Amino acid sequence: RAGYGTLAVDLRGHGGSAVDPSGAPRTWKDFRAAKDVNDFVGMFKDVEAAVAWLVGQGVPDDYIALVGADLGGSLALKHGGAYPRTPLVVMLSPGLAYRDIPVVNAVRMYKNRPILMVYSVADKTSSSSIPVMNAFAQRAAGADKAAVLSVPVGVSTGLLTAQPDLPGRIVAWVGNPVGGDLTSRATP
Repeated sequence: RAGYGTLAVDLRGHGGSAVDPSGAPRTWKDFRAAKDVNDFVGMFKDVEAAVAWLVGQGVPDDYIALVGADLGGSLALKHGGAYPRTPLVVMLSPGLAYRDIPVVNAVRMYKNRPILMVYSVADKTSSSSIPVMNAFAQRAAGADKAAVLSVPVGVSTGLLTAQPDLPGRIVAWVGNPVGGDLTSRATP
């Protein structure tokens, strides 16, 4: 309704992508996060592939904003840090280092572009990560471009169902991501 196109991607080990190349079942719960082999790092390639597919369909890369939950939010931010044409990032239930995918350097690299971090006060991981991440985001993106939205309950994509007005608030922020008070934004 707001005029945005979307592409939802199941990162490897999630949803419809919970099989390995041979077709055997393999979920993210089977992945390793070790220094020598980190299966979660491969998910960054999934984000790159999704963006490349959209570009191949004629979508300019500077029109492709990224939204991710938990680890997906970390990967969206890492992509945004590595690709400065990414116009904005929305992170649901962000954390400093999900599955050994740290975001502090990604936040530092994410310069002068809007970022929205949405979390639930009931989510201990995000609640403890937000102050640090927001401080880095305000320095890198700018105080007027780093936004935090706190809601009472929900984790990850469950935030969207636990807070029926949240998708509309996020879409409203995407339409006007610089400055303003997120608590008073209306659903489009």
